[in-house]
Amino acid sequence: MSCLFCQVGACTKVCKPPGERSGWSGRFGRLKGVRVLLVRRGLHPTGFPAGPEDKTCGDCEHLTRIVRSKTYLKCGLDRESWTHGTGTDLRVRWPACERFTEKES
Repeated sequence: MSCLFCQVGACTKVCKPPGERSGWSGRFGRLKGVRVLLVRRGLHPTGFPAGPEDKTCGDCEHLTRIVRSKTYLKCGLDRESWTHGTGTDLRVRWPACERFTEKES
């Protein structure tokens, strides 16, 4: 039996043999581990198909910066699904998704 995390190589206790490294740690580690594996495989961590190969989220017009005590990066096209947690945060270095739009100069 395999779980969602097995499919991307991030499973831990249930499906992997004891003592095998899981590749993640910390409070939000499982989600982080899955995202890292998706990026390494050339997919966009938000679930959308990959966009232009030479572009990143940091080059996109839709990148939105929420400035509080820290700065949080979100996709402006997903505003209705934003959470107040790390689940919808983006990274500037992530590969662009299919909804990529070049920033105006």
